[in-house]
Parts: sequence; structure tokens; C-alpha cells
Amino acid sequence: MQRYVAIVGNGPLGDRDGREIDEADFVMRFNFPPYGPAQGGSRTDMMVLVNSGKLLGLWFGDPAFVSNVYIRGARRVILPWHPDAIRRWHPTPKFRERVERRIVTRKEHWTKQAFERFGRMGKEVSLLPASLASQCFEDLQLAATDWRIPSTGFVGIRHALHSFPDHPLRLFGFTWEGWEGHDWAAERTWLARQERVWMPGEGSGRGEAAVRG
Repeated sequence: MQRYVAIVGNGPLGDRDGREIDEADFVMRFNFPPYGPAQGGSRTDMMVLVNSGKLLGLWFGDPAFVSNVYIRGARRVILPWHPDAIRRWHPTPKFRERVERRIVTRKEHWTKQAFERFGRMGKEVSLLPASLASQCFEDLQLAATDWRIPSTGFVGIRHALHSFPDHPLRLFGFTWEGWEGHDWAAERTWLARQERVWMPGEGSGRGEAAVRG
């Protein structure tokens, strides 16, 4: 059987995706999944949760988030945005005004609260290094003065490429659509060029070729 890591986004999933996700060697998910085990499978080895901006603070106040089957089941929680990266790369209020308030400043972050909250839940909590954020900006050719930033999904996939050098990554539930503060086209183009990244809908032949190569 082909070995792979399942990277599960929060977009639509196919009828067979849940089974194929559970058959993976490792399962990574993101943020607040809108589906349940019948669609998305039951396993979660790692949950990548955006710790910048206000979303995580809002989710902490939502009982549905705390009781979510994937949040409860995750063994590890990864926080993608190091505070140093937030200070360097995320748009400031002054710059936001220069782009006509198209985005909300993301200087606020919930790193300390996440360590405390998920630590009490018995989970291993890790913070990704600021150098990874810098690499993601370089990959997507985004400047510090750009009002766009890499998505949580892109940072998580970049982390998985480094953490699982011998596995293909199978992507499920990614549409590359959503908040205008991400360059979705650039993210999709970069990922499609990676030999070990298996885009949604691609057959197993590519993954097998990547491992053999």
C-alpha cells in the first residue's frame, strides 16, 4: 500500500476521502473543521491552528470549537506564526490604512493562551520558527510591505514537507479560495510544482513515482 501523509483542508471532501484520510501514516488538519468523521475520517495526529489575528480568541469562546471531535482528538497542536514573524511580516494598522482598509490588522495573537489552554487538555503544543514564515514569504514572492500573507494551510504544508521527507503529501479539501489576504493563485502554483505534493483529485501513480524517485 502506498504510504502518504494526509493534509486535510476545510473545503469540500469526496465520498471516499474519509477512508483514504484514515489510511494515511499521519493526518494533519487545520483550524475549525466544518465536517465530521463520516466525511473527513476520524484520525487527527496534528492540528495546525492560526494563532495570529482574532480567530483563535473567538473560537476559545465557542463551545462547539472546544468540543469539536478533531480538536479533542488531536495529539499535537502546531501554532504556525511565531511572534517575531508576526511583528516582521504581518500588516500594521498604518499600512492597512494605505490599502484602504481591505484587511484587518493581525498584530494581535493568541500564542500564550494557546499553550496554556491546549496544555491543560494534555496536548503537545509547538510553535513553528520565524524562519519558516520567512521561507513561505520567499516561496510565494511576497514582500514585507505586501498586504497579503501565506495561509495557515500553506505554512502547515511547508512544515510537513520538511517533517516528512520520505512521504508524499496527499491534499484533501483544498480549494485555494477564501480570505483576500492570501495569494491563493501563488500558493496553488507553488504546491503544484512540488514533486511530493499530491493535489486533490490526483491518482496514486504520482505519489508512487515521487517515492521511487
